[in-house]
Amino acid sequence: MPHHLDADDLAAFALGPAETALLTPAQRAHLRSCAPCRKEIDQLREAIRTARDITSDDLLVEPPASLWESISAGLAEQDPPDTTVPEAPRGPGAPAGRRRPAVLLAAAALGVGMVLGGAVTHVVLDGRPTSAPAPAVSGTRRSMVGLGPARAAGGTVETREEAGDGRHIVLAVTGLPAIDGFYEVWLMDRTHRKLVALGVLHLDGTATLPAPEGIDLAAYPLVDISAQDDNGDPAHSGRSVLRGDLWR
Repeated sequence: MPHHLDADDLAAFALGPAETALLTPAQRAHLRSCAPCRKEIDQLREAIRTARDITSDDLLVEPPASLWESISAGLAEQDPPDTTVPEAPRGPGAPAGRRRPAVLLAAAALGVGMVLGGAVTHVVLDGRPTSAPAPAVSGTRRSMVGLGPARAAGGTVETREEAGDGRHIVLAVTGLPAIDGFYEVWLMDRTHRKLVALGVLHLDGTATLPAPEGIDLAAYPLVDISAQDDNGDPAHSGRSVLRGDLWR
């Protein structure tokens, strides 16, 4: 069976020319003819390249303390006292003490790259702080609370999404008094300054209204019902009677 290079030797070759100089001619000759070893080196180089490509602009986060502790422990293990029993032969190549930093450097580069890359991935794919509450999943009902003179009213609101039919806001409300105008449903941001009109609440207190395409429900998490005068003014009347939160 061929004698493959160990992990330290492979890491040394993957790190670049300076570390490759530690390898013997026999080891370099083995790499030229051994496909499994070359494959491992390619994988190591890709991981190291990814870590090196990450810059300080890529939302740096503090690596976990365990990463540095494991690296420090590894460094402390190199060059043990000569009073120990010599280890068994490792095959051709430089002593393990000379090659040990190579694999530690590769591990450090890979570990830090994973920490940074994970942070970037989180921002791009998630787009929300990890402390934010989870949005309502399709079919999850949230309570609506009566406001002002309509505080005795109540109801539920939920998001519903079906294939080919898009997102809908589904409401079921009770206890609203009869008015001369009508009740309108809105999406509202948490500042209460930005609103998106959804449609009119039916006389029976129900409504299934399409959520406009392109509207991020994370940016408009509140569902507001207002008492509107039948005067042709499309703006919010300022008289909110019920409100629910899709995220809580």
